[in-house]
Amino acid sequence: APRPGSVVARGGSPLGRRVAGAPDVLRTGVGEPQPCPEERAELALPSLTPRQKASWLGLLVGVAECIALAALFRVKGGAAVYWEDPEMRLQVIAIFIGVMVLQTILMAAASRRADERDLRVIRTAPQFQAVGLLLGLAAWNIWLGENFHDQGAVPMVYIYLSLGSLFILYLSCWFAGVLLGYRLGRFHGQG
Repeated sequence: APRPGSVVARGGSPLGRRVAGAPDVLRTGVGEPQPCPEERAELALPSLTPRQKASWLGLLVGVAECIALAALFRVKGGAAVYWEDPEMRLQVIAIFIGVMVLQTILMAAASRRADERDLRVIRTAPQFQAVGLLLGLAAWNIWLGENFHDQGAVPMVYIYLSLGSLFILYLSCWFAGVLLGYRLGRFHGQG
């Protein structure tokens, strides 16, 4: 049995530990040998850059907007009520515009004072927006086609709602694109 304070290597392959996120060493107690600087650097989790923090916040704001709108539609009675109730339309428009302004401010914050690596990540974000918009359009077309095929026409309210949801998706995918650009590793100084 290891004595208290000793550093013991964990079992398994290094790749398995990396995938699982397990540290390379396991401390059995307190007090004796401390890991060397190289071990500490290897075990340390990288902190988020200001761009990543702003992107996470922007993405969370977009998700919160979707949840708020879904709750509003459920509480008020759905799309038919939206079309007939001017108060509900104003609430939905206020949420859309408020979140768009907030996300635009966060986009500006995420784009400020960027070095070359950050600029490359920011320049790839629109690629994720394009994919998000295509998937969103496909989802809306399939859903609308399935639900209104027998009627022969899609009610106008759904056209408005699809446009608004595509704006949500457009902005949220930018933040996801920035986060994925960093996460994919191409821009961590490897090339």
